[in-house]
Amino acid sequence: MKSLSLVLLISAVIPAAHIAAQAVSSSLDSGIVYEETMTTKAESFPMANSAVRSRHIETLRGVRVETLERTGMKMPGTNPFTPSTDHYSLTLQDGTTFIIDTVRKEYYQLDARKLMGKGSELSSMMSSMNVKMSESAMDAEDAGEGEVILGHPTSHWKIHSTMTMTMTVNGDSVANTSEEFADTYFSRDFKHVFKATVKPGDLPDSTMLSFAAAFRGDSAKFREVAKKLPKTIPLKRVDKMSMMMGPMEILSTTTIEVTKIEQKSFDPSLFEIPKGYKKVEMPIPASPLKDM
Repeated sequence: MKSLSLVLLISAVIPAAHIAAQAVSSSLDSGIVYEETMTTKAESFPMANSAVRSRHIETLRGVRVETLERTGMKMPGTNPFTPSTDHYSLTLQDGTTFIIDTVRKEYYQLDARKLMGKGSELSSMMSSMNVKMSESAMDAEDAGEGEVILGHPTSHWKIHSTMTMTMTVNGDSVANTSEEFADTYFSRDFKHVFKATVKPGDLPDSTMLSFAAAFRGDSAKFREVAKKLPKTIPLKRVDKMSMMMGPMEILSTTTIEVTKIEQKSFDPSLFEIPKGYKKVEMPIPASPLKDM
């Protein structure tokens, strides 16, 4: 009788465990995929014009970003962050990011600290220029209901930021002052799925201020503003920036628009390093001024 009870117990537990495992796997693999375009138009500096089309896949396992098309300005040397359409990035649950090269069948871990490591060309350039950030500020305002985009309601947020960067080269100082106005339309029904050690909302939704916060190493006030912003996927953003570089003024407009978005399940292998790929060291870019 005891044997029969044990058999019945096992026969009940095994299917239940299998169903539970399927449920966990299903929740890990359910997520969001969206495509977006990013275009930059710079007045008085047309060589900075560019356009990028990308696909973003987000589940609890991680975030995969594929560059589908890229045109426009390319900086000298290798950019380890967004090399080319032959690469894609994977950000996993522990916050680490890998760049996968589908042509060479190689991959490397992205480590921003190495870019400013002692002895690197970029570090030497920044040291020789004696770059200092000052007078940085940011605020965000809830502007109420936004546009309906792709049939989805949005909330409209206005983000204003300023930053002054002083560079000293060979004893001569030049102050570059930037001001940015961003109109961002956050989806009301598509929340971020991915949660990692480094959360997407940790830095402000502002190109300029994200850079400033990271560079200064003091991002507390920027993070406070970022906490006010919705934790949903922005479906559109129009970013107008003015930059005074000495006597020259550069005006640019960057528009980011989601063109497709849907919820679905994904193959977990999308968030794994492909088998047979070789791990290599992250390429360190040469100084942007070296070949200019």
